[in-house]
Amino acid sequence: MSVCVFVESNVLQQMKNYDPYTENQLQSKNIKFKLLRDIKEYFSDKWFRFKNGTRSVVDMMAFLSTERGFVYASQLYLSERYGVSDRTVRRIVKDLVEAGLIYIVYQRCKNSNAKGKPIYLFVNHPYFSIWTALLGINVQENVQEEQLEKADISGVRVEKKVSTYKDQSKQESNNNTHEELLTKYIKLKINDAVKNKGTVIKFMGAYVEQVIRSTQRQALYYANNKHKEERKLREQNNQHGIREVFGLNERRIPFFDWLNTHSKQSEEK
Repeated sequence: MSVCVFVESNVLQQMKNYDPYTENQLQSKNIKFKLLRDIKEYFSDKWFRFKNGTRSVVDMMAFLSTERGFVYASQLYLSERYGVSDRTVRRIVKDLVEAGLIYIVYQRCKNSNAKGKPIYLFVNHPYFSIWTALLGINVQENVQEEQLEKADISGVRVEKKVSTYKDQSKQESNNNTHEELLTKYIKLKINDAVKNKGTVIKFMGAYVEQVIRSTQRQALYYANNKHKEERKLREQNNQHGIREVFGLNERRIPFFDWLNTHSKQSEEK
């Protein structure tokens, strides 16, 4: 069974409030063109055989994902807006997932553990790495699991190859993965709480969720600041380039001491 990633409501709100990657209409068009170009290359000639409504669905998904790299418009909304069947939308989404162009996560249903509305993450958007880090997604492992599932369904027996030798340096680096560091951090916080509050902590699950949310906010904060610094640097470089093209760079104005010059001329007279 493939891994199902849930997005809590507070995390989704953080994603919505994240600074957009694009700063103007031209950048938005460039990102949208890039996302659509990858999709068209995948479908090849089949893209031009799609109905206008089908192409419009894909175009809208790419458009809504330009700023932050994800879209959570429902399949029913897309099908009704462009006059295509929901079956067509499901087929297009399935093709894009199998092509590795989008990755689906789900909002959690209220008062249950069932899947809610899907959120489509565009893999080739610059923010995809930020969302996978925030949501703790290991895309490579999930893809391998899906491939194994397909092989099992087709009746082919697949055995995972496990190396009998591990390089010591690689083994040490693997011990410091994000998940393990987060687990160690939670254990330390719980041990501190046990020492301060006794051997029994009520609502342990709520306490652990609070620690996880705090870690997520910190990661999002640092990523947001990094994006702001990169954007500021790009603006400075653009301004410097424009000033060089038009010859507007600052020039040193020679200093002339009018007061001393005037006094010397008066003395000579």
